[in-house]
Amino acid sequence: MKYEARVTLTRVEYRGDNLGSNIRITITVSGRSVSLRFRIKPGESRIQNQLVYDERTDANEISLSSSALATEADPVHDDTGSATAMLRFDDSGARDAVLNIPIQGDRKGDKSKKGVVVLTFSGVLRETGERFVAFVEPEGWLKVKSEDSRAYPNVIPFGLRVTVTSNDGVREFFTIEEGQLRENKASVALKEDGSSYLQEDSPQTGAVTLRFSKRDEILTLDGREERYWAVTDPNNPIPSGTYDLELPYELHSFGAGYRKQAAFARTWFRVGHSGDRFLHVGSVSLGCVTVRQVERWDEICALLITARKGDLKSIGQIIVI
Repeated sequence: MKYEARVTLTRVEYRGDNLGSNIRITITVSGRSVSLRFRIKPGESRIQNQLVYDERTDANEISLSSSALATEADPVHDDTGSATAMLRFDDSGARDAVLNIPIQGDRKGDKSKKGVVVLTFSGVLRETGERFVAFVEPEGWLKVKSEDSRAYPNVIPFGLRVTVTSNDGVREFFTIEEGQLRENKASVALKEDGSSYLQEDSPQTGAVTLRFSKRDEILTLDGREERYWAVTDPNNPIPSGTYDLELPYELHSFGAGYRKQAAFARTWFRVGHSGDRFLHVGSVSLGCVTVRQVERWDEICALLITARKGDLKSIGQIIVI
């Protein structure tokens, strides 16, 4: 298995004595150097997003030798400091590491002063090319182009996991890794500034369990106190039982009339892996589980859209009684 190792400088903090606010830092990770310059005062911290290491590896854990040199950018005083450390990461998830650089005042006037520049790094080791669909206004669905024989649908939902295979500077090409479109290939245009609609950090959460009482017309989520008014067609009620809830697959046109009240109105979740019964919002049910409180549908979808059962096709389950 191939992994992508990425180390990002996420935060810079200046502690201790005042040795000047114009600081130059050279960071070296596993032989690769990046030079940065900051205007920062003692007691301040600055959020950064500077990639300092990016490499492919076969190992699921790595140790990277790192060093940093900090210098006050002053023509008179030569206040400097350096530090070294080993940055260790594995494939269990993102992990922070801290490097403290002590800065000693020079002999010309600051020799009694000592400052510390604290660098915080975030390291992640993940399968090569793993990305997730970022949230796209207003409905959370990303428009894509099929790169194989599939013609429909041409959208994929927020949180869907994909594997990026290439980037030609105009479009990103990827394979879809879950849901009904799993193993299909597609591409998406880059944003005007060249950035991606596919994010690195996973928004996915664990599986959800919903319970729907046909008699009481109540839907609950994961034992939460919140209750939602939901119905099913009394002439064609959804049968009692436990069903998987599928990842959303397409935008449903029947929800279009509710979009002013709920941004996710066209996002439906199929009950089971066959047939045409869904968990959805609306005022009419033809045998589905239909949430009648349209203004609360976004609240429900926010919990469901990124939930995952672990079978690459479900967000969890619904228990119908």
